[in-house]
Amino acid sequence: MDFLLIPGAWLGSWVWDDVADILRRKGHRAFGVTLTGMADRVHLASPDLTLEDAVNDVQNILRYRGLRKQCIQWIERARWDSDPRSPT
Repeated sequence: MDFLLIPGAWLGSWVWDDVADILRRKGHRAFGVTLTGMADRVHLASPDLTLEDAVNDVQNILRYRGLRKQCIQWIERARWDSDPRSPT
C-alpha cells in the first residue's frame, strides 16, 4: 500500500520521517509532502495561497509519484486562513 503523509500547519514532511521508516520496513511506500508556504517551503508563503494550493500539492504527489492504492493521513489543521503566516 502507498501512504501519503501530510503534516499540519507550520510543519514539514520531516514530521512523518519515523512513521515513514516504519511503513517502509513493513513493505509499504510512504511519501511525505510539505505544503506550499509551510516549513522548508515557507519562502513560497503568500497572502494569495488558498486551500486549493494545498489540494494541488497533494494531487501532484499522487499523480507524479504514481500512488494507486493509497492511504492518506493528514494531521488536522484547525482552520485555513487566507494568510498562511497567520497563527491558527
